Amino acid sequence: MKSQVIINFNEENPTPVPETIPVLNGTWITFRIILPLGLKLTPTIHFLDTDPDAGALPINHPTHVLVFTEETNTYEHIIAPQLDKSKAPISQKTFIRSYLVKLIETVPSESPPRDKEKNSSSIGEPPTSSGKIEVSGGPGTELPSLV
Repeated sequence: MKSQVIINFNEENPTPVPETIPVLNGTWITFRIILPLGLKLTPTIHFLDTDPDAGALPINHPTHVLVFTEETNTYEHIIAPQLDKSKAPISQKTFIRSYLVKLIETVPSESPPRDKEKNSSSIGEPPTSSGKIEVSGGPGTELPSLV
């Protein structure tokens, strides 16, 4: 089962669609991040470790590289949130992690070598976007294999 979050930075206030994505434990989620044409900033996805469910709901990145499509100035990244049954309260059935997508001026070393020099933004301070991942499946769910 796969789900998708789309964030379009062409909009004035880029909000993820959906803003809160409900998924089952182990569901793959694709982040599709659309940038304005000509804007050479790189998105980064940060999961907030201050969330109450951070310990019970780790986010597995099969790869830390965001895949770039030049024609559409779009990045994609796949993650899988997984419940850690050893840390999840028995009574809790739904777990939430918050994330923040930032656009940065320097391409991280683990990203494709699209731009290794510093880029500047003509739009002032680069925008951010944030949302939530709501995972259900209960603490008894086994962690899926990523092989």
